[in-house]
Amino acid sequence: YIFTESKDRYRLNAFLQKLQQHQIKVYPLTKDYKANDKTYLAKQSYYIPLAQSQYRVIKALFNQQKSFQDNTFYDVSGWTLPLAMNIEFAQVGGTRGLKIQQSPWQLKAATTQMSSVSETAYAYVFQWQNFMAPKLLHKLTRADIKVKVANKTFSAKVNGVTKAFNKGTIIIPAVSQYVANWRSLVADFAMENDIPLMSLDTGLTVKGIDIGSGSFTPIATPKVLMIGGKGVSQYEAAEMLYYVDNLMEIPLTVVEMSRLAGVNLADYSHIIMVDGQYAKLNGAVEVKLKSWLSNGGVLFSQKRAARWLSEKSLLKMNFVGKDDIDGLFDTEKLGYADREALAARKRIAGAIFQTKLDIDHPLAYGFEKSALPVFRNSTVIMQQTSLPFVSVAKYSEAPLLSGYADQNLVNLLANHPTLVAHNVGKGRIIASTDDFVFRGYFLGSMKIIANSLFFSKAFNTMTSE
Repeated sequence: YIFTESKDRYRLNAFLQKLQQHQIKVYPLTKDYKANDKTYLAKQSYYIPLAQSQYRVIKALFNQQKSFQDNTFYDVSGWTLPLAMNIEFAQVGGTRGLKIQQSPWQLKAATTQMSSVSETAYAYVFQWQNFMAPKLLHKLTRADIKVKVANKTFSAKVNGVTKAFNKGTIIIPAVSQYVANWRSLVADFAMENDIPLMSLDTGLTVKGIDIGSGSFTPIATPKVLMIGGKGVSQYEAAEMLYYVDNLMEIPLTVVEMSRLAGVNLADYSHIIMVDGQYAKLNGAVEVKLKSWLSNGGVLFSQKRAARWLSEKSLLKMNFVGKDDIDGLFDTEKLGYADREALAARKRIAGAIFQTKLDIDHPLAYGFEKSALPVFRNSTVIMQQTSLPFVSVAKYSEAPLLSGYADQNLVNLLANHPTLVAHNVGKGRIIASTDDFVFRGYFLGSMKIIANSLFFSKAFNTMTSE
């Protein structure tokens, strides 16, 4: 196999370290190599020969099996590691023209290039593609350092060289900074998170928006509450807690559903609702939640939580019903002994699907390509919508990438939305039918959660009431 990742050193190193932990030898390319009509650049590409002792482990980690003799799965059927980490890879049929380093890859001490940081810079910038960028951004905002996100592309001079910056680029302007030693703090935070920081000498850009443009949205520190406790999926709550609180070090308050009535929601900017049975929320809490949302709160929801919000007319999406799914399967010739097999066909126990991201949307900042593998383990399915600009991600036309799902369900998912977002009064509601932080190892899709926390007010999608 050959794989590559050019923009995110953290995800790349995490993938390489995982392979190394399994005693798999990986060799950096020393020369650009072309395979399957794609050129793999030497400085960011790696080769894994199958001719090594861990052959079976390699096959298991890269396997994209979609057909099984027994389709009854208790849990997960798709485990393809590079898909989970959103690492581009391909099979290599031969080694002709392939030039690799003689010794296998070894982890080196991280070094951040700080030479471009100036003590008199007009502004500092860093790219959002890095996995740890949200952690850095939170440190900055929590230290009361003024930070903005670019909602349009621009090009600027860095050390005399013109560099292009994508949407989602973070800018730290010198203007209006009142924190003592803020420049030192910015440099230290960037160094701690191994994120290159670049200096701009002027607010005028070579191309695109200038630094003082209204196309930069100020970023505030998110104050996040997650509903937990009885009735909520402990697995998804723990995964979310791990990503937000442990990895990104963004404090996350967990409140049991039964105690939500006594909480002042105004103390929080964001509420996370993972999969759960939210019909248990009483009417008074519903009223509080609706009022908080309309007054500017941001609500992120997953799976049955999203469907509940739809039933309460907060989320402007419809969902596929159980009868619709049952109708996909012909049961006329089935006998009593076929019950278990039919039930297995109607489930998606855990598989990886391909989505198409709208990479211009703020919730997709940091993603270079529209194709994004995601994890699905439910049959909560959104119906297609005619509302413009609401769908942030949809399934591709042939979405199943790895694992088992009945073809009827695969066909139903095709081109249907899986990530949607729109305004509710002054607030925002974001909903998904996938698990972007599955088991704490699905690094490739996690950033959508961070984007929901930091960039939720960078988009404006009105829907007719």
